[in-house]
Amino acid sequence: DERASGGSAQPGDSPFASPGARHSRATMAAAVASRGSPSPAFSEPVSVHEDAWIREEAADGRIYFFNKATGASQWHIPNEFYHSKCLGKDKKMLREDFVAKMPGSARAVLGVDCVMEVHGKGAPAEVQAMRDNLMALLAGEGRRSSKKPKDRAPIMPQPILQLEVVSASGLRDADFMPGRDKSDPYVICEIVGKEEETRFQTAVVMDDLDPVWNHVQVLPDYTPGDILCFTVWDEDESAETTAATAYLCHDGESSLYKLPTEDDNLGRLLLTEEDVEKAMREQGASFRLDEAGPGIEAFLTVRTAELMGWPGLKGQPAPDVQDDIEHACPGKQVVMLEKADPGSEVVSWEIVHVRNGYTGNFVGVYAEAAKKLRKGDTIELGDTRYTVARIHGQGSGKKPPVRQMTYLYFEEDIDGFVKNGTPWKKVTRVAEEGFNPDRVCVYYDVVTMTVLEIPCIG
Repeated sequence: DERASGGSAQPGDSPFASPGARHSRATMAAAVASRGSPSPAFSEPVSVHEDAWIREEAADGRIYFFNKATGASQWHIPNEFYHSKCLGKDKKMLREDFVAKMPGSARAVLGVDCVMEVHGKGAPAEVQAMRDNLMALLAGEGRRSSKKPKDRAPIMPQPILQLEVVSASGLRDADFMPGRDKSDPYVICEIVGKEEETRFQTAVVMDDLDPVWNHVQVLPDYTPGDILCFTVWDEDESAETTAATAYLCHDGESSLYKLPTEDDNLGRLLLTEEDVEKAMREQGASFRLDEAGPGIEAFLTVRTAELMGWPGLKGQPAPDVQDDIEHACPGKQVVMLEKADPGSEVVSWEIVHVRNGYTGNFVGVYAEAAKKLRKGDTIELGDTRYTVARIHGQGSGKKPPVRQMTYLYFEEDIDGFVKNGTPWKKVTRVAEEGFNPDRVCVYYDVVTMTVLEIPCIG
């Protein structure tokens, strides 16, 4: 079996279509003759309500399916051959005695719209690889890549600049008010001339003139000779447009950068190729900020490094990425890591839980946040860890936009009560600290099974 699009191409020049609910024996004979391949002879007319699909082989050896009731033909396996109960009641590995189970399993587990049958002489290695892949999925082993031959050209890693915005010092207090607060700084960085594809922003550090960010970013679009632009801003909470929606635009006439928000500029820094090399050579360097304010000497500390990675694999299916990296670097350990969960909150839609909270062994959560959970996963609910037993039930929020909610059950009982808004997040495995030249970490989304970051050696 192999993946196919949802279309139903006609396999030959056969006039199969007929508007009637039943076909005469002569019509059936004409349809059989037009296909150019042996087919069963029909002694009686066939109703459209019967299970009428039969498997046929075209003159060139390709497999197609013909409906002896309607005269329709198509390359992909008909919907009637897809069976939802492909694992049986015992949930064990599917058996070989019912061949129609394989297309249904493939469509459901591999996430395809339809399945085509490939003649055994066409690509036996690929067909067997996909079959083994499906069996591994059903056995809970995880998906293995199957669409690329072993003798293909490897995708080799390429140099990538890693930039870390470490900290700033001596910033101007733009929120000055005696006894109140200080500046709330954040940094926007981009490559001059490549703003749209390279711009990123650090977190906001509240009330700090010497903030520490330690924000790490890889810049696959950086090439020697590019100029990095850093702008430090003070977030103004009263601004209609905050740092979350801020962007930089370049005015070619004045060569000035402008920010269409009310946030205050705390300083700007342009780094040349020589500055980038200095920050790499010295494992971190501090540079004086321009436009920091009258009489202000402020500095921004950055660190750079050159990594080897695969920018083209970002956004690709995680199993295929693992296969590509292992093929290119067989001596490297590929560590597959689920992206750290940003977290969510406990919610309620029934009045008893809105008033009193949850007790027992379950809480209400948003359905989209629960998609990443499986039985046996561990979550942190407040300051306590619980093991996921099952996810069940649905409800909806009353305020627009409506968000679907569900119940999350635990193997353990809750100690006390859990109120609305209590934070929770999934506990995920983390990579060992430090640089490891024999390791490649691949971070993926557990729901879409796609790679979220550029895989890099180390």
